[in-house]
Amino acid sequence: MSVLVSVVIPVHNGEKYLRECLDTVVGQTLTDLEIICVNDGSTDGSLAILEEYAAKDSRVKIISQNASNAGHARNTGLAATTGEYLSFLDADDWFELDMLETMVNQAQSTNSDIVFCKAATFNQKTGVQSTKSFSLKERLVPKGKIFSGKDIAEDMFQFCRTAAWDKLYKASFIKAEGLQFQEQPRMNDCFFSTMANVRASRMSVCSKMFIHYRINSGTSITSISPDIAFTCTLNTFSKLQETMTADELRTFGKSWKNFVIKNVVNEIATFSEDVAYRYYQKLRGCSFQLSDMKCNEIYDKFLYNMYVKYLDQDLSEESFKIAFGNFMQDYQAKKKQANWKKSLAGLVDLICSRSFSCLLRQLKNCR
Repeated sequence: MSVLVSVVIPVHNGEKYLRECLDTVVGQTLTDLEIICVNDGSTDGSLAILEEYAAKDSRVKIISQNASNAGHARNTGLAATTGEYLSFLDADDWFELDMLETMVNQAQSTNSDIVFCKAATFNQKTGVQSTKSFSLKERLVPKGKIFSGKDIAEDMFQFCRTAAWDKLYKASFIKAEGLQFQEQPRMNDCFFSTMANVRASRMSVCSKMFIHYRINSGTSITSISPDIAFTCTLNTFSKLQETMTADELRTFGKSWKNFVIKNVVNEIATFSEDVAYRYYQKLRGCSFQLSDMKCNEIYDKFLYNMYVKYLDQDLSEESFKIAFGNFMQDYQAKKKQANWKKSLAGLVDLICSRSFSCLLRQLKNCR
């Protein structure tokens, strides 16, 4: 028997935040749900918590498997779904309680293949919750309209985060496209979510902050060692390029190449010298053809120049390590400059805010 929404939650040693996560799903104002929790070889108390919730709520279904990765766990859950719509959530994050009802209503009224919402970060170390969305750039999409990737071709890979949890998917669309998650240690939802964006003919935006994404918790898959996960991004980009048709690559080519350059340059800057060299070797084996871009096609000239100058060269290991030292000097200088500008902008905002508050107080005193 089908339900309206299937929520898939991969769980691997997530006991610390699992109750908070589950409470926001079982407590949704939309009740026509199935909550498929895939216990991915947890060795802590996660399974006991899942069993506790399943005993109280028949909508909670548990599938246990040997430890693998979040991509495999999501695919296991996806295969078990019966819902008309699909939603994905990580075990350390949480939903607003009216999220699914609001997004389903929009999906149904607009016949959308995908509905996007906003996500904010919650810093577990500081307890600070952001008031700004980091997952969706609304300025890049048609406001209040149904759109497809072709309507935003030059920003196709820039307008949203490449995650699955801030979107509601029409199940028939996902299954017709045969989309699956990549089964790798990290970045396992980028292929799924990005190809869905490329192929969807009807997308819409729900301008509400519905997702709370926990950072600095020590439980995220993004914290996996670079020695294990350094190939994941390039594996994903290679699969995307192989999967997109020639027409899709032509249509979204400018956006795609800028997306790859930004991610490659920023990612290699996070690695040690040895891991960076292995990453560089794998990058040289990819056929992204990024250095042939014209001036008017480049979104960030600094990142593009960094790529061409340091990464698009045929270097020995010794030569690369010298080049990588220079790369990091240039990169850190640019980052320092960007942080200085950001701090200055924040100071200006603070001064303006205080000046405005002072003005309001003066006006009140004049009454």
